[in-house]
Amino acid sequence: MKKQDRTCLDCFELKAKIPVENGKILYAEATARCVKGWLERSEGKDQVFKNVLYGRLKPRKAFDQAKRCDYFNG
Repeated sequence: MKKQDRTCLDCFELKAKIPVENGKILYAEATARCVKGWLERSEGKDQVFKNVLYGRLKPRKAFDQAKRCDYFNG
């Protein structure tokens, strides 16, 4: 994969958290974040992405950071 083509969705360091409620897996409620902390917001909190499993995720500016990420693992 070319460096300019990669996104955070292609990286193994982006981990999804899928909630379970009453034994039911809530895929639509899944969120994802970078476990290496690369996608930190200005307040020092991790950037969390929603709708990562259903393809409704629109390309976001933060995903462009994968092009210059030292921790990219994909």
